[in-house]
Amino acid sequence: MAFDVVVIGAGLAGCAAAARAAGEGARVAMVASGLGRLFHLGGGSLDVLAVRAARPVRRPLAEVAALATSEPEHPYAILGLEAVRRGLALIAEIAAREGYPFSGAAPADGAGLPPDQPNLWLPTALGGWRAAFLAPASMVGAAWAGTDAWPLGREVLVAGFQGYGDFSPELLARGIRHSARAQARSVWLDVPGVAGASLAGGLSAPYLGRYFDRPGAVAGLAGEVGGRLGRSEVVIFPALLGLERSVAAHSQLEALLGRPVAEVPALPPSLPGLRLWRAIRRYLAARGVRFYLGATAAAAEPAAGGRATTAAGGRLASIRVRGVSREVELRAGAFVLATGGIGGGGIALSPGPPPGGPVAREAVLGLRLSEAGAPHLPVNHRLQPPGPGGEPAWANLFAAGSILCGHDLAVEGSASGIAAASGCRAGELALDVL
Repeated sequence: MAFDVVVIGAGLAGCAAAARAAGEGARVAMVASGLGRLFHLGGGSLDVLAVRAARPVRRPLAEVAALATSEPEHPYAILGLEAVRRGLALIAEIAAREGYPFSGAAPADGAGLPPDQPNLWLPTALGGWRAAFLAPASMVGAAWAGTDAWPLGREVLVAGFQGYGDFSPELLARGIRHSARAQARSVWLDVPGVAGASLAGGLSAPYLGRYFDRPGAVAGLAGEVGGRLGRSEVVIFPALLGLERSVAAHSQLEALLGRPVAEVPALPPSLPGLRLWRAIRRYLAARGVRFYLGATAAAAEPAAGGRATTAAGGRLASIRVRGVSREVELRAGAFVLATGGIGGGGIALSPGPPPGGPVAREAVLGLRLSEAGAPHLPVNHRLQPPGPGGEPAWANLFAAGSILCGHDLAVEGSASGIAAASGCRAGELALDVL
């Protein structure tokens, strides 16, 4: 089957690449063995940079601009500030179009993201804080700017659900009391009409998300918590208030309680991440993207050295896609490799000869990895991986996402920012070579 662009990987980077190309009318296919880790494990917000040189980052875009000289091999330095702004704005625009808006979002060209826009600090289910550059509107009611006092309320109520064990309201309340100098207390609520303890294993995040999509469920929750509000000025819930109708559920609950309501992501699976994935998938499907999910990709004709021989004039011609019941060959004018790092399956580890440790390899096309830092795929300024002689492996192959990174994205707090920016840029570069 023939396409203009084939994207390998269904994480945030692959989605950004597919959205950028399909938005310009390209015929796009997306191939992936499963959902990207950021959708399953992430908090559903967009980070850019949380920590630099062991210090919290207040204005991440300004730090991104400085990386061009201080760390020229960092993905942000390769991409440049404007590409970062475009990538963030692309994801935020898609989310807004599909009814899941981010606070602080900007036009698709990124022009509305000022370089001094600060990070938000959002509470975590474990009682700490994490940085987010753009966050779903349902989360910002609990945002803290890192100043001496929490500006959005002197007293906070943190509510958990009986039967749902992946969120402890007292743990979060204790963290708020300790770090934000706010009064915080916790309560456990029954989910109206649901006996959580009677379900095998208790209540799950997807179950509760679908439960709060039902008519009357939010009103029942407001009645359950209403008598326990006291003097609280902000009410925090685990991020379970709807899966398909979360924005409406959040707005309705704020109106019924008469005060800000904030969601805090619980332990995985991440409902905010799944909401974002569903929004992006709707956007892609409406633009004709063909999905091959639950499938693996490989070079169409692997040669002895691990490279495919399907290159004509320096261009990759096709890949093989293996599904549950059949194998197909996908031909395209351009390819985007966004398969993730070791955790995402884009880099595979196999036992090495003793006494050495495991040997890392790029899992789809057998591309050469860099071992400076963690194993990762080196690229040039056009996001092209090198071939054996240092020249681009193929003129129409571009890489994006965490496979580019030889450092700890979780510590740095840059995973979704790098994914959105590099994916968007890879989609632009793929369009250029068609």
